[in-house]
Amino acid sequence: MNSKFYSLQFSFFIFTILFSLVFSSMSLAYLAKVNDEVITVEDFKKALSSAHRYAPLRKDKAGKLSKKIIKETLDNMIEHYLLAQEAQRLNLDKEPDYLKNLEDYKKDLATRAFWQEEFKKIKISDEELKSYYQEKNTKWHFSQIFTKSEKKAQEALKQLQAGEPFPKVARELSESPYASRGGDLGFIRKGQMVKEWEKVAFLLKPGEFSDIIKTSQGFHIVKLEEIKLPDMKNFEQRKKSIRKELTKKRRKIVEKQWEDSLRAKANIKINQKLLKEIKEDFKGKDEEVIAWVNGAPIYLKEFLPTFKRKLWGYNVMKERWNIKIDLNEVKNEILDGLINQKVIEQEAIKRDYFSKNQEIKKQLDNYKRMLLIEEFKRKIIAPQIILSEKELKDYYEEHKQAYLRPNQYNLRLIRVNSKKEAQEILEELKAGGDFAFLAKKKSIAESAKKGGAIGWISENRLPSKIREVVKELKPGEFSPIIEDGRHYSIVFLEEKKEGKPIPFEEVKEKVKKQLWQQKFNTLLNKYLKQLRKVSDIKLDKNTLNRLEEEFGIK
Repeated sequence: MNSKFYSLQFSFFIFTILFSLVFSSMSLAYLAKVNDEVITVEDFKKALSSAHRYAPLRKDKAGKLSKKIIKETLDNMIEHYLLAQEAQRLNLDKEPDYLKNLEDYKKDLATRAFWQEEFKKIKISDEELKSYYQEKNTKWHFSQIFTKSEKKAQEALKQLQAGEPFPKVARELSESPYASRGGDLGFIRKGQMVKEWEKVAFLLKPGEFSDIIKTSQGFHIVKLEEIKLPDMKNFEQRKKSIRKELTKKRRKIVEKQWEDSLRAKANIKINQKLLKEIKEDFKGKDEEVIAWVNGAPIYLKEFLPTFKRKLWGYNVMKERWNIKIDLNEVKNEILDGLINQKVIEQEAIKRDYFSKNQEIKKQLDNYKRMLLIEEFKRKIIAPQIILSEKELKDYYEEHKQAYLRPNQYNLRLIRVNSKKEAQEILEELKAGGDFAFLAKKKSIAESAKKGGAIGWISENRLPSKIREVVKELKPGEFSPIIEDGRHYSIVFLEEKKEGKPIPFEEVKEKVKKQLWQQKFNTLLNKYLKQLRKVSDIKLDKNTLNRLEEEFGIK
């Protein structure tokens, strides 16, 4: 009995290993080899997914995959590899702009990996969720005496300490809008008042009043009337959103802890002279250094865009609410953010995710390929395109129909609320009924009083459904019923003016872009054709067949 059991167990174990190996080999098997680079099944699936063509990911919203789509996607990938390899052969990977873009992406990718790793360490128990939910939704009933005079606040406190009722003192001495109701603020939650106020108020017990609290607004004396705990019945229902909210708060804490910790160890030097010189209309040199973090520079070009954007926002607030802006605070806030970003980047790069994490390495390789293709297009193909005035005019004449002004239509309209009513009107029109008379009598459109006449209207101003129908009408004809989701319409075409060609000078820039793109595509395809000829490209038909079977392609 036992030997049979162990024999079955062993067989299942072997089957599991074999299945895993087959599945794994399928994922890692190559579909194509482009010179010395391999396109794996996994690479191909990701390309399909990013193009929104992978049927299992799109479920019922996608059409079925076909051999044509598989071929197009694979051909596109092969071409990307060929262009990137050619760019590398031409040493475009040594170009300063390529290296700068790549370095920026590496920092960004490493930083995202760093936070992903750190955020995974955040664990929140159900008890913590309950506690957070309870604290957040607990309501505190307060009364307050507020005055801008410290002397008046001291007098109020003296009376309270002598046993005078809080509402009486509030009515007599408080300058708050709530004074007339004895200072009663009603129920509030944590986070609604200023920090200095909350720091004292939420430590009170029901029935207690505070000492004088000084804030930027004035002087406060607060009394806690009662505490109302939340109903925990809704907790389970809201558990998911509470976890999301608390996780977000914990992430902020983790971010702050890391920034503070790394800054404490970092060697930070600030160019105080330059920082002091920066004013609202400041124009400095992009490569000037505003700070160094462990020897790495923070350039003025990183600082100024944020400074100008924030200053614009603050100036709007200043005009609207007469708020005073401390320019030094704004500058320090921006610089602090850049320094924090720099210390995190440096820590993330140290962790060497690019060699330790295959997924991140793959992302970097894909980005390198994309950058190389852009370098090739911009520096090898684009400079070869020169457009003469004659070529532009010839292209314009050849494609004149693409540069027509919109057709103009003189229309009448009948619009009703029900399909049944629209069908009845249509039958009357077919029987020879007068469109203008029926429009005046039955249409709900504003044009009804004018017999449905809406006059001349440009084709591009018509709703798409009406436009498509009107295009097919001849003068003197009326349309079938047009549904737009809410109403049912019938239109009558009285006259039509064909759109005339737009003069060359008015569309010259558009012509230039289109001809440039056409030449660009021709040159690119020529390069690709040549690269395919001289390259070693191999397709694994067995893997391709298995993939097609997986996708259900026959």
